[in-house]
Amino acid sequence: SNEDKSFKSRHIFLFLLLLASSGALSRAEIERKPEYSQYQDAWKALKVPGRYYLYMRSYEYEPLYKDRKCVYNELIDVNEEEQYTLNAVGSVDPVTGSRTNQTAYAWVRASEGYPIPDVIQSSTTFDRSKVLEFPVAFTEYNNCEILRVPHRNNGCELWAKAGELHKIESLCFFAFHLLCGPGKYMVYDDSLCKTFK
Repeated sequence: SNEDKSFKSRHIFLFLLLLASSGALSRAEIERKPEYSQYQDAWKALKVPGRYYLYMRSYEYEPLYKDRKCVYNELIDVNEEEQYTLNAVGSVDPVTGSRTNQTAYAWVRASEGYPIPDVIQSSTTFDRSKVLEFPVAFTEYNNCEILRVPHRNNGCELWAKAGELHKIESLCFFAFHLLCGPGKYMVYDDSLCKTFK
């Protein structure tokens, strides 16, 4: 209902104000506190069905996918017993139109002192020969996921659900700006990604 949504928005806004008031911490550590874990449940975030697109990031160059657009992650399967997910990941070259698709696995782990897992671990191999970690900075669990990227100078990525990108709440952008700074580099291209299935 609208009343529930209004209450949730006020609750999230208070969370963001608390973050802003903890200015003694560096920007890279501002959200890493167990009391914020309700907005950082990595396992809950991983299990949200559907495709998520990388909307923007706080840093310019990404060596893994360079200038590619429509970078996506889509849930294929969840293994509750062993706590991992199987995902399809891909992107498109904006110049040639060539597409990449592959599978990736994701696990979770908890930061020290956290009551729940707050870090996503991802690898293209099941044996975890090379794992990248993405601490969840903030998520609404439906259309806004802000992930830290420790291997990119603790930058951030903002992921949004396919078909819902025009509905990203201003609170999500506020959280991104607050946690990640003013740098914004768009990765999502609406006209290109609409044709990308």
